[in-house]
Amino acid sequence: MKSGKVFLVGAGPGDFGLLTLKGLDCIKAADVIIYDNLVNKKFLKYAKRGAELIYAGKSGTFHVMKQKEINELIVKKAKTNGMVIRLKGGDPIIFGRGAEELEVLKKHGIKFEVIPGVSSAIAGPTYAGIPLTHRKLASSVCFVTGHEDANKKSSSINWTKLIQGVDTVVILMGMSNLSGIVKKFIAAGKPKTTPVGIIQRATTKEQLVCTGTLENICEKVKSAGITAPAIIVAGKVVNLRKKLGWFEKTPLAGKTIVTTRAAVQASSFTALLEAAGAKVIEFPTIKIIALRPDAGIKEAVSNIKSYDKIIFTSVNGAAIFTDMLLEAGKLKDLKGKEIYAIGPVTASVLSHKGLEAVYLPAEYKAEALFKVLGRVAGKKILLPRAKEGRDILPLLLRKNKALVDDLPVYVTAAEKNIPRAFVKAAINKKIDCITFTSSSTVINFDRLAVKYKKYLKRAGIASIGPITTKTLKQLKYRVDIQPKNYTIKDLANSICEEL
Repeated sequence: MKSGKVFLVGAGPGDFGLLTLKGLDCIKAADVIIYDNLVNKKFLKYAKRGAELIYAGKSGTFHVMKQKEINELIVKKAKTNGMVIRLKGGDPIIFGRGAEELEVLKKHGIKFEVIPGVSSAIAGPTYAGIPLTHRKLASSVCFVTGHEDANKKSSSINWTKLIQGVDTVVILMGMSNLSGIVKKFIAAGKPKTTPVGIIQRATTKEQLVCTGTLENICEKVKSAGITAPAIIVAGKVVNLRKKLGWFEKTPLAGKTIVTTRAAVQASSFTALLEAAGAKVIEFPTIKIIALRPDAGIKEAVSNIKSYDKIIFTSVNGAAIFTDMLLEAGKLKDLKGKEIYAIGPVTASVLSHKGLEAVYLPAEYKAEALFKVLGRVAGKKILLPRAKEGRDILPLLLRKNKALVDDLPVYVTAAEKNIPRAFVKAAINKKIDCITFTSSSTVINFDRLAVKYKKYLKRAGIASIGPITTKTLKQLKYRVDIQPKNYTIKDLANSICEEL
């Protein structure tokens, strides 16, 4: 039987943005993904439908699978003639046993390719503000595993030569042997005042950094509660953290933000908040469901040329209806039509389809949109939108003698699940802000999270605009943040300013 191909992919140190583009392409195409403990689970959302996801993680002394079992699994899956991804944290070769897995594949005649990843050994110190080299302080750096017992006589690491031979030493997997490693440094002649930095869960929103010296680092680590996974850095460059530390200085560093948008819409908002340093918990309270084309939709699509104006009051309506037109070969019939969008984000969805929204209101709500429509009497107007959309715009149009086709193209349905991450953060009172981008997100959050509301008193409430704010106040929520412009980007900026 002809075998498939295995891609050994480095997932990076944890920050979602540090996965390589080639690695992401592999994840999207894989038939099977065998992933490790330190892999950012968000990557798995990009797996194609039907892909088999297998957890083979190791944490400390607990192993879901022994290495031999993992090797056998990779070979077995590869022999199904599919595309198998072995997804490993950091870089797959540096202290990741990737080379051993490749040797097994070679032995079985299975094709393979290696996609390097950003190693935590480099990214971790960088995110902690510790440059591993510096023209005046360090011209050499080495990487060493601390996983073996640093006190045992038969250590394969020549600690004395290593410590004396380089300026900066980076040790991975050494937390359980920290005291023994410190003794090795002192025995090799390093002064007890030698700077040491410890970086826990490097590059993630849970990153914690502790600095000290060989003399006091063990005590400081214990006091700070730092445990594995962590990186140890020893050398003069550690002192540069005081002026070069940047990761903890982002506007939302250390803050936990909850988003309540539909999962399909959440990623762009999450990206903005994470770029500002926040830990984001996605708690989708609604889901967007495109309606199957019924007689009304089919007629509107077929007769799209007959409309004088087409009005889009949401991103979802714009995306779903233009997709319907595209599938029917009718998108080109919108060219030259008067197309209106409620805001710049909706306009940008249309722009990506080659369409230009000719007017944008100053305020992103239906009442303001009506004011820029011009003469509507006798005009045939199409309004593709949510089935449960507000009545204000079609009422205004009809009152002004427009011929309106109010066309539902999607429904907003309530989600039923509460993410574990939200429950844990709520009970521990670790949530700093909850964001709402529509009235439906407010209503469904209130229903789903009712028994956790008592834990959320310290959490700020951020609303995208006045309609959402009105719903929040009706349900007895205070509103702490509302941007002047009612867009996701402005909401994220307002949260940064207020928190």
